[in-house]
Amino acid sequence: MDAAALLLVAKTTVLFSVAGCAACALRRASAAARHAVWTAALVAALVLPIAGLVVPAARIEAPGQFWTATTGWLTRLRAPVAFAPTASSAAVAHGRAPSLAGDGGGAELPARVPSPDGALLFAVWALGAAVCLARVGIGVAAAGRIARRARLAESDGLARIARELAAAGLAPRSVRLLESDEVSAPAAVGAFHPAVLLPPGASRWDAAEALAVLAHELGHIARRDCLTQLVASVATAVYWFHPLAWYASRRMCVERERACDDRALLAGAMPSRYASLLVGVLRASRGSIPAGMLAMIGPGELETRIRSILDPAVRRRRLSLRARIAMPLGVAVVASLVAAIQVDGAPGPSAGFGRAAWADTARGEPDTRGDSMAAPSSERIPLPASALDEAARKGRGALGGPDAAFARVLLDGLRHTPTWSGDLVRDRAAWALSRADGTRLVDPLLASLASSDWREQAYAAWALAHSGDPRAVAPLLELLRRPEWRLRAMAASALAEIGDPRAVPAMARAADDEAWQVRVSAVAWLGRLGGSENLAVVRAHLADRHVAVRLAAETALREES
Repeated sequence: MDAAALLLVAKTTVLFSVAGCAACALRRASAAARHAVWTAALVAALVLPIAGLVVPAARIEAPGQFWTATTGWLTRLRAPVAFAPTASSAAVAHGRAPSLAGDGGGAELPARVPSPDGALLFAVWALGAAVCLARVGIGVAAAGRIARRARLAESDGLARIARELAAAGLAPRSVRLLESDEVSAPAAVGAFHPAVLLPPGASRWDAAEALAVLAHELGHIARRDCLTQLVASVATAVYWFHPLAWYASRRMCVERERACDDRALLAGAMPSRYASLLVGVLRASRGSIPAGMLAMIGPGELETRIRSILDPAVRRRRLSLRARIAMPLGVAVVASLVAAIQVDGAPGPSAGFGRAAWADTARGEPDTRGDSMAAPSSERIPLPASALDEAARKGRGALGGPDAAFARVLLDGLRHTPTWSGDLVRDRAAWALSRADGTRLVDPLLASLASSDWREQAYAAWALAHSGDPRAVAPLLELLRRPEWRLRAMAASALAEIGDPRAVPAMARAADDEAWQVRVSAVAWLGRLGGSENLAVVRAHLADRHVAVRLAAETALREES
């Protein structure tokens, strides 16, 4: 889970909270109106992730350390992970081969900035969602099997009452009335092919009981409650971790049953007799009810429904045609408005803390050179098909010379498997090894720092960071002045890895670079270096405009203390 996921959770919390306030404001309105509010909230929650990808963003400024504080607890879920090259001159000197972790030029977070790994959280969410969806699917399938095995109710009286209700506008026309030995209470079933299931002996009901039962169950069909219940079940499966989603679904169910009770009373049922009928239906019901059925009465809701039925002040109006048309439009508008909200300093829906961070570089950043949104692949140097084999051959040749430890690091890079389009580790390692001059590898790469192609300079800077050779410091300092932010970011990352104190003045200036990818490496290294002047620079970036730099500053100061 990253800031984008947290922002989505925050948005759904806002949606459900607004729905709760609206339902409270409508407490004197009809149950149908409150049901519409809760249904709209659940539908909007489902639409929200998709709407966030297509609706233009309306950005707001996050106050101070908002996202740092919000995401801080996630950093304790895992050990810190380095996103930048982790080699050091000491490691190379002792023949150890450090990992080639940096795969995006200057687009990664600095070394040792905690990045909460969303893989475990995603797996937990997916498992919970799968269990909830499986339960829904099993319930719908069970209800469908019962409906298919049921027989048509052979009662002229029931059919006549259904026709009268349809003529009065309280029920749809041509709905199947089924009788089944597998149900003990009346129920509506079928999101797309609805029917009313009746228990055995329904044909023997008196006219008043039949009218009340059919008005209630056919009300479910007319209102398409089976479909909205299915949507609510999917929404609670997607947001199974969110207590407000379950609360919204529960309130929707309560208001749905009250709305159908109101239909029964509007059809002519006497309140006292209808309340007694519900008690009798509950007593006669047995066994569990499949999730795909809307039973007439369930445990735990009888008391509140009877109070509503017997209260003469309750409004029992149905939703007007205007309201039924306005509801989906309202869902679209609310979902779009909430989805449009993006917080400056927080990655958007397509930008995480790792591989997609480059997509967010222009947000809150002064793109004075017009290249902030360039894809990481813009740094790639095309290599021939035979490049890997040639690089491996040259690398093995360098194992017999003074740069053997460095060659082993780059040979490890050849075995790296790219994880996304901007992962250039293998390409950079192959290019660097192809520069080898016999057994010498560092000298040719030092010469490449003066290349006329900025991409070659960036590749060379990346490789020399793994060598830890101090001779690279002077030319790398020159690269910090170049106009290409990717080249400056790679130079800053390399200087941070080499760790030569001569770079302190230039890195202090780089901490104010226009590109956050440069600032993040400078701030992280100055924090690791310590010293009052360096830490003063780091503290100044606790309020940096980019979340990655703020995280780097916060982490450095926390470790220093």
